[in-house]
Amino acid sequence: MRLLRISEKFPKGIPVTFFLLLAVSAILVTRLLFVNYTRGWEQFPDIRIYQAVGKTVLMGINPYDYADKPELRRQLRLESRTAPGDFVTRSQAVWDLYMSANPPGSTLLYAAFEKIAHGSRFVWRQLFILGDIAILLGMASLINTLPDGMADVRRQAGVFCLSVLYSFLSLYKPFISEDKQFQTAFMLFAAAALLAAHRKSVAQAFFQGVLLSVSVLFKVFGIILLPLWFSKMRYQKLGYMLWSVSGGCVPAILMVLAFGISGPLTALANRGANSGFGYPLSASPWRLLLPQMSIGVIVAIKITTILSCCTLLVVLLRKGKIDMLNFCAGLGVVLGCLWFQNGSIDRLNILVMFALASVVTLSANRFALLALIATIVSGISFAMKFPEGSDEVVDAQMVGCVLLAYFATLISFWVFPETKASHASVSREPLSSAS
Repeated sequence: MRLLRISEKFPKGIPVTFFLLLAVSAILVTRLLFVNYTRGWEQFPDIRIYQAVGKTVLMGINPYDYADKPELRRQLRLESRTAPGDFVTRSQAVWDLYMSANPPGSTLLYAAFEKIAHGSRFVWRQLFILGDIAILLGMASLINTLPDGMADVRRQAGVFCLSVLYSFLSLYKPFISEDKQFQTAFMLFAAAALLAAHRKSVAQAFFQGVLLSVSVLFKVFGIILLPLWFSKMRYQKLGYMLWSVSGGCVPAILMVLAFGISGPLTALANRGANSGFGYPLSASPWRLLLPQMSIGVIVAIKITTILSCCTLLVVLLRKGKIDMLNFCAGLGVVLGCLWFQNGSIDRLNILVMFALASVVTLSANRFALLALIATIVSGISFAMKFPEGSDEVVDAQMVGCVLLAYFATLISFWVFPETKASHASVSREPLSSAS
């Protein structure tokens, strides 16, 4: 356990500006090379759906209102058909379902990307690279709330592993272009804003509300940060709550004005219900238990595991072994990876990456080690999927291994406590029960 108890006296990393430029360059070079040499993946269904949603919005059609301009909707569906029997366009009902499947924040992003791309899915795939850069900057923002910020070489190593390597290897992103990394980035920025040093600033409170609201409206998962927000409100005056809530209302009101309220809520409720029940599919780690076990046994194991993980998180928080941010991140993993059981790797990785990044507020040592483990596991997964680029059983195995490493790391804070100096980040703000 000497690795976990290593002295806090550690060499500083390279200059922060140079590190960020190096990491951004590495992201751009690796992604652009693969995007350029895998042009065939521009026909992947997901990116066609995103593009069609963007076109729908740009044509003045509300994707959540199936009765809005039916002739234009039918025309757009037929124009998007790539071949007879295409499952996305096989009927108007199916098409409408896919057009309304994402939250309003994502829908507006698709419209913006289509406005820029002018129908080119090659440009779309290049635009998705901005999500990886946003994750890098989001991690940097979170770490800058800690003493010494990004100057610590361990934090730089962990950030490089997660933002440059893991985000690439785990998703095979250049082949299967997705938008989910923007959700992780929004959550990182929102968490960083909430953990920033307390200043009696109206602008800061308002901005925190805006970021939190955007993180919820994009893919909903930002809702896991609400306990962190409530915890901060306990130590603020009424003015903070009012300005923060006001900031959060601005994006929400804009979304309602653009798309209404009943359509998006109904679509999201249906999708959430479908994700939590039924057979384990896609990259869910529960699928690894099939067909060896019956669904009834799997459900029993699932419920037991979820309750155990939630109990562990509560105990760790109450004992001051983790802070409120990591409590929220752990709950997010339980919700997104253990409760929801038919998500693909890109959806599961929204919360996995956020949870891995959040560990940095507890320990630079264990953050770097966990990031390295996750990167090695994702590298093995990448090699097993090469060159096809997609194998959901391998994805499920990778998620299972990373989750085991993550919860083992959280338990290690109880079994092998950090020194007072290294654990300072937990108590620097009154956000954990330890304070």
